[in-house]
Amino acid sequence: MRDLRLFLASGYVIKRVQPFDLFPQTRHLECIVTLVNERSQASE
Repeated sequence: MRDLRLFLASGYVIKRVQPFDLFPQTRHLECIVTLVNERSQASE
């Protein structure tokens, strides 16, 4: 979440999130997030 906030603040937008449970014996959940830089998309 810490790194994701930095990406979002710098112009990236979340396009897709895929959660998965890498360690089922814990309370933690991992996620793969697809990000797109909207600032670079606007200039193309």
